[in-house]
Parts: sequence; C-alpha cells; structure tokens
Amino acid sequence: MQPEWEQALEPDLTRAIERIARDNSAVASAPKADTATLEKVRQLIPNLDSVSVEEGTKLLRQSALAQFRQSVDQMQARTKEAEDRFLQAQAANSEDGQDAARKEIQQIQADQLASIRRLTAASQAQINALQQIKAAIH
Repeated sequence: MQPEWEQALEPDLTRAIERIARDNSAVASAPKADTATLEKVRQLIPNLDSVSVEEGTKLLRQSALAQFRQSVDQMQARTKEAEDRFLQAQAANSEDGQDAARKEIQQIQADQLASIRRLTAASQAQINALQQIKAAIH
C-alpha cells in the first residue's frame, strides 16, 4: 500500500463494512424464500455454488425477461384476435359485437398487467432466494 493512501484506509474500510452490513441486513429482512422458489432458483442456476450473486441475479433476470416476452407475445396474439372480431363486428354494424370485443380487449389488458405483476414478484422472490442461499453459504 502506498503511504499517501494510508489516511484513506480507515474511512474506506468503514464504508466497506457498512455496505456489507447493509447488504446482509437487506437479505436478512427479506421474507424467507419458500421451497418452490428455492427449487426454481436451483433449476434455473444448476451451478449455483460456482456462480456469484451478481451472475445469478443476471441469469434470473434473463429468465424473467424471456418469460415476460413469452407472455407479451401471447397477449398480443389474443389482442389481435379480439381486434379482428371488433373490426368484423364494426363491418357488420353490430354494436353488441363491438362492445363485446372492447370488453375482451380490456380484459386482455387487465390479464397482461396481472401477468406482469406476477412475473415481477416471482423474479424478485427468486433474487431474494438466491441472496439467502448465497448468504447461508458464506
């Protein structure tokens, strides 16, 4: 260590210790992961022992993104079908058909929002589980 950095050592160590303590308390305060979530993390990251928390988090987020994309694709297909029904009802001057298609589109949008919320919660639970697993190892 160079002499000119000696005075910065104590504050740097203090900040590092505080950061580690803050990170550990965040993991400790997170709800304990359920068995299904722990198993999902182990399934998504089979080499869990050799993966850092950062790498594992990245893998879990990539998995969540793939699930999100799949959900969006499904919802877009459903929306397209409902829009086609709306256009058919419009061409046939069917107010009831148009109203039904509108309601269906609104339901699809509500389903998509619920799906996004579920995926987000599951992803966060998996990341918390990963952090708990890694904290238990160390």
